[in-house]
Amino acid sequence: MKKKLLSFFLLAAATAGGQTLTHHYDPYVQDIVPAGILSCADGGSPFDSSYFTTFNLSNAGYGIEGDQYHVSHVEFGVQEISGAASYPITIRLYSTEQNFPDGFATLNGYTLEAESTHEVPAQELAIYSAEISATIATDKILVVEISYEEDPTGGDIIMLLGGNPEGSWGSTWTVSPTCGVNTPTTLATIAAQNGLEGNFALVLNVIGNGNMGLDGLEAKSVNLYPNPTTGLVTVQGNSAIEKVTVADATGKVVALPTLQDNMIDMSSLSNGIYYFTIESESGTSTRKVIKH
Repeated sequence: MKKKLLSFFLLAAATAGGQTLTHHYDPYVQDIVPAGILSCADGGSPFDSSYFTTFNLSNAGYGIEGDQYHVSHVEFGVQEISGAASYPITIRLYSTEQNFPDGFATLNGYTLEAESTHEVPAQELAIYSAEISATIATDKILVVEISYEEDPTGGDIIMLLGGNPEGSWGSTWTVSPTCGVNTPTTLATIAAQNGLEGNFALVLNVIGNGNMGLDGLEAKSVNLYPNPTTGLVTVQGNSAIEKVTVADATGKVVALPTLQDNMIDMSSLSNGIYYFTIESESGTSTRKVIKH
């Protein structure tokens, strides 16, 4: 039986809620272009595979407040599940201080925080939301593993996860022993080895909330408007605003002029998602602003 890497695509929309961790430019409308993700499969029938995505929780761009992040759901793209009523997919959450995949082969320096297997129903071109609970310290790196085993029946079951080659600024790693990928390797690397271009990535979102002390709760009184915006954003709070820092989706701070009356001019920036970190007498708060 010939085994090969297949490329495929997903058109879907993710559900917003809580504090969303994602490497995709827009966590609410994750439009995926053709040739999205690489899979170790034969005609869509799956072989043992794992996909890994990492999130540095200390990145200010994620807007997590407090010293812990409480995960409630993981969302991942499904290109197609057919030929059976459902297919078992396992989610594992790890915390680490290391740069993945350093040490992962022996789990040296990694803590398994949660593991859950879900019978994902047959579906096409969708994002599946799976409940999974874990609490991760915000000075750690969160590693999310999505894995499945080979179809034991050898039948006509198709199980393909969904992704895209352009809409992500992060990386997806995979391990697929049947296809000779024995250590975590980025999909972009595998694509290049096969003459394909693009930053292939699994569509994946983590939903959760940070915990806040008194200062963080008081800082929630900060208001930004209009949001979405085409340019000017007004920052208001119950206490005096001392400093506003703006970062793009990668966490890179961008330089913007501060106008009178606590207005920030974003008209020079490209459309996308930005994160405002507002420091006031009541504390520090981070807000997401969409520029369009």
